[in-house]
Amino acid sequence: MVQTLKLVFALRGTRDERAALAKVGDLAVRTSTVEESARTAVIAQRLPIHTWPAGEVKITAVNARTGEFAVFDKSSGIDLVLAVAASCAVPLVWPPITIGTERYIDGGMRSVANVDLAAGFDPVIVIAPQTVGLRKGSAPAQQLARLGASSSLLVSPDAEARRSMGNNSLDPTARAGSAVAGLEQADRVAATVSAAWA
Repeated sequence: MVQTLKLVFALRGTRDERAALAKVGDLAVRTSTVEESARTAVIAQRLPIHTWPAGEVKITAVNARTGEFAVFDKSSGIDLVLAVAASCAVPLVWPPITIGTERYIDGGMRSVANVDLAAGFDPVIVIAPQTVGLRKGSAPAQQLARLGASSSLLVSPDAEARRSMGNNSLDPTARAGSAVAGLEQADRVAATVSAAWA
Protein backbone atom coordinates (compact mmCIF):
# COMPACT_ATOMS: atom_id res chain seq x y z
CA MET A 1 0.00 0.00 0.00
CA VAL A 2 2.82 2.41 0.88
CA GLN A 3 4.52 1.59 -2.43
CA THR A 4 1.33 2.32 -4.37
CA LEU A 5 0.91 5.65 -2.59
CA LYS A 6 4.49 6.61 -3.45
CA LEU A 7 3.83 5.90 -7.13
CA VAL A 8 0.52 7.73 -7.20
CA PHE A 9 2.04 10.77 -5.48
CA ALA A 10 4.95 10.82 -7.94
CA LEU A 11 2.65 10.49 -10.97
CA ARG A 12 0.10 13.05 -9.85
CA GLY A 13 2.55 15.56 -8.44
CA THR A 14 3.02 17.31 -11.79
CA ARG A 15 1.03 17.94 -14.96
CA ASP A 16 4.07 17.18 -17.12
CA GLU A 17 3.78 13.49 -18.02
CA ARG A 18 7.46 12.93 -18.74
CA ALA A 19 8.55 14.74 -15.58
CA ALA A 20 6.11 12.65 -13.53
CA LEU A 21 7.33 9.41 -15.10
CA ALA A 22 10.96 10.44 -14.55
CA LYS A 23 10.14 10.84 -10.84
CA VAL A 24 8.75 7.32 -10.81
CA GLY A 25 11.81 6.08 -12.69
CA ASP A 26 14.10 7.73 -10.17
CA LEU A 27 12.22 6.05 -7.32
CA ALA A 28 12.53 2.72 -9.11
CA VAL A 29 16.27 3.08 -9.68
CA ARG A 30 16.87 4.00 -6.04
CA THR A 31 14.75 1.16 -4.64
CA SER A 32 16.48 -2.11 -3.77
CA THR A 33 14.69 -5.16 -5.21
CA VAL A 34 15.97 -8.42 -6.73
CA GLU A 35 18.98 -8.48 -9.03
CA GLU A 36 18.14 -7.39 -12.57
CA SER A 37 19.75 -10.52 -14.06
CA ALA A 38 17.62 -12.74 -11.82
CA ARG A 39 14.43 -11.00 -12.87
CA THR A 40 15.36 -11.20 -16.56
CA ALA A 41 16.04 -14.92 -16.17
CA VAL A 42 12.54 -15.41 -14.71
CA ILE A 43 10.99 -13.59 -17.67
CA ALA A 44 13.04 -15.68 -20.13
CA GLN A 45 11.85 -18.87 -18.43
CA ARG A 46 8.21 -17.82 -18.68
CA LEU A 47 8.31 -16.80 -22.35
CA PRO A 48 7.45 -19.66 -24.74
CA ILE A 49 9.56 -18.01 -27.49
CA HIS A 50 12.57 -15.69 -27.39
CA THR A 51 12.32 -14.21 -30.86
CA TRP A 52 9.84 -11.62 -32.09
CA PRO A 53 6.76 -13.20 -33.72
CA ALA A 54 6.02 -12.54 -37.38
CA GLY A 55 2.86 -10.54 -36.60
CA GLU A 56 2.80 -6.99 -35.29
CA VAL A 57 3.51 -6.88 -31.56
CA LYS A 58 4.28 -3.69 -29.65
CA ILE A 59 5.68 -3.72 -26.11
CA THR A 60 5.66 -0.56 -24.00
CA ALA A 61 8.10 0.74 -21.41
CA VAL A 62 9.22 4.04 -19.93
CA ASN A 63 12.78 5.36 -19.81
CA ALA A 64 13.53 5.52 -16.07
CA ARG A 65 15.89 8.49 -16.46
CA THR A 66 13.98 10.72 -18.85
CA GLY A 67 10.38 9.56 -18.42
CA GLU A 68 10.16 9.13 -22.20
CA PHE A 69 7.62 6.58 -23.44
CA ALA A 70 9.14 3.73 -25.46
CA VAL A 71 7.44 1.29 -27.80
CA PHE A 72 9.49 -1.74 -28.80
CA ASP A 73 8.71 -3.99 -31.76
CA LYS A 74 10.60 -6.38 -34.03
CA SER A 75 12.11 -3.44 -35.95
CA SER A 76 13.61 -1.92 -32.79
CA GLY A 77 16.60 -4.25 -32.69
CA ILE A 78 15.82 -4.96 -29.03
CA ASP A 79 15.96 -8.48 -27.60
CA LEU A 80 12.40 -9.73 -26.99
CA VAL A 81 13.18 -10.99 -23.48
CA LEU A 82 14.59 -7.59 -22.47
CA ALA A 83 11.61 -5.77 -23.98
CA VAL A 84 9.16 -7.95 -22.05
CA ALA A 85 11.21 -7.68 -18.85
CA ALA A 86 11.23 -3.88 -19.16
CA SER A 87 7.49 -3.85 -19.73
CA CYS A 88 7.05 -5.96 -16.58
CA ALA A 89 9.41 -3.86 -14.42
CA VAL A 90 6.83 -2.58 -11.93
CA PRO A 91 8.56 0.23 -10.01
CA LEU A 92 9.44 -0.47 -6.36
CA VAL A 93 8.62 -4.17 -6.90
CA TRP A 94 10.98 -5.25 -9.72
CA PRO A 95 14.22 -3.64 -10.91
CA PRO A 96 14.38 -1.36 -13.95
CA ILE A 97 15.78 -3.27 -16.95
CA THR A 98 18.88 -2.15 -18.82
CA ILE A 99 18.56 -1.89 -22.59
CA GLY A 100 21.59 -0.36 -24.24
CA THR A 101 22.72 2.51 -22.02
CA GLU A 102 19.30 3.23 -20.49
CA ARG A 103 17.09 1.56 -17.89
CA TYR A 104 13.37 1.05 -18.37
CA ILE A 105 10.28 0.54 -16.21
CA ASP A 106 6.78 -0.78 -16.85
CA GLY A 107 4.93 1.03 -19.66
CA GLY A 108 1.82 0.69 -17.51
CA MET A 109 3.07 3.62 -15.46
CA ARG A 110 2.10 5.87 -18.36
CA SER A 111 -1.21 4.12 -18.93
CA VAL A 112 -2.48 0.72 -17.80
CA ALA A 113 -3.42 -0.17 -21.39
CA ASN A 114 -1.82 2.48 -23.67
CA VAL A 115 -4.94 2.40 -25.82
CA ASP A 116 -3.83 5.48 -27.74
CA LEU A 117 -1.39 3.26 -29.67
CA ALA A 118 -4.42 1.91 -31.56
CA ALA A 119 -5.07 5.31 -33.18
CA GLY A 120 -6.00 4.85 -36.83
CA PHE A 121 -7.32 1.32 -36.40
CA ASP A 122 -10.99 0.40 -36.64
CA PRO A 123 -12.46 -1.63 -35.04
CA VAL A 124 -10.58 -1.43 -31.75
CA ILE A 125 -11.03 -4.00 -29.00
CA VAL A 126 -9.24 -3.38 -25.72
CA ILE A 127 -8.72 -6.11 -23.14
CA ALA A 128 -7.81 -4.29 -19.93
CA PRO A 129 -7.36 -6.27 -16.71
CA GLN A 130 -7.03 -2.95 -14.89
CA THR A 131 -9.21 0.03 -15.73
CA VAL A 132 -8.16 2.83 -13.37
CA GLY A 133 -5.67 5.34 -14.74
CA LEU A 134 -2.89 6.58 -12.48
CA ARG A 135 -2.96 9.94 -14.24
CA LYS A 136 -5.91 12.07 -15.28
CA GLY A 137 -7.33 10.99 -18.63
CA SER A 138 -5.24 7.81 -18.85
CA ALA A 139 -7.94 5.26 -18.02
CA PRO A 140 -8.57 2.79 -20.89
CA ALA A 141 -12.20 3.89 -21.32
CA GLN A 142 -11.15 7.54 -21.64
CA GLN A 143 -8.40 6.73 -24.13
CA LEU A 144 -10.74 4.53 -26.15
CA ALA A 145 -13.37 7.27 -26.34
CA ARG A 146 -10.78 9.70 -27.70
CA LEU A 147 -9.83 7.34 -30.55
CA GLY A 148 -13.16 7.92 -32.25
CA ALA A 149 -13.26 4.45 -33.84
CA SER A 150 -16.64 3.63 -35.38
CA SER A 151 -16.56 0.23 -33.66
CA SER A 152 -14.85 -0.21 -30.31
CA LEU A 153 -15.18 -2.37 -27.23
CA LEU A 154 -13.56 -2.39 -23.80
CA VAL A 155 -13.41 -5.78 -22.11
CA SER A 156 -12.52 -5.55 -18.43
CA PRO A 157 -12.91 -7.94 -15.48
CA ASP A 158 -16.49 -8.56 -14.37
CA ALA A 159 -17.44 -8.84 -10.68
CA GLU A 160 -16.43 -12.50 -10.40
CA ALA A 161 -13.08 -11.92 -12.11
CA ARG A 162 -12.37 -8.92 -9.85
CA ARG A 163 -13.09 -11.05 -6.78
CA SER A 164 -10.74 -13.74 -8.06
CA MET A 165 -7.99 -11.21 -8.82
CA GLY A 166 -8.16 -9.65 -5.36
CA ASN A 167 -6.65 -6.30 -4.44
CA ASN A 168 -3.04 -7.14 -5.29
CA SER A 169 -2.54 -7.76 -9.01
CA LEU A 170 0.95 -9.15 -8.31
CA ASP A 171 -0.23 -11.81 -5.84
CA PRO A 172 0.82 -15.18 -7.30
CA THR A 173 -1.73 -17.07 -5.21
CA ALA A 174 -4.52 -15.42 -7.23
CA ARG A 175 -3.28 -16.64 -10.62
CA ALA A 176 -5.25 -19.89 -10.86
CA GLY A 177 -8.53 -18.40 -9.72
CA SER A 178 -8.07 -15.39 -11.99
CA ALA A 179 -7.38 -17.62 -14.98
CA VAL A 180 -10.52 -19.66 -14.37
CA ALA A 181 -12.67 -16.56 -13.88
CA GLY A 182 -11.18 -15.01 -17.02
CA LEU A 183 -11.96 -18.06 -19.14
CA GLU A 184 -15.52 -18.12 -17.85
CA GLN A 185 -15.95 -14.42 -18.62
CA ALA A 186 -14.47 -14.98 -22.09
CA ASP A 187 -17.26 -17.44 -22.84
CA ARG A 188 -19.83 -14.86 -21.75
CA VAL A 189 -18.43 -12.01 -23.87
CA ALA A 190 -17.39 -13.99 -26.96
CA ALA A 191 -20.50 -13.03 -28.93
CA THR A 192 -20.12 -9.36 -28.04
CA VAL A 193 -16.47 -9.38 -29.16
CA SER A 194 -17.40 -11.11 -32.41
CA ALA A 195 -20.05 -8.47 -33.08
CA ALA A 196 -17.53 -5.69 -32.46
CA TRP A 197 -15.12 -7.22 -34.99
CA ALA A 198 -17.91 -7.50 -37.52
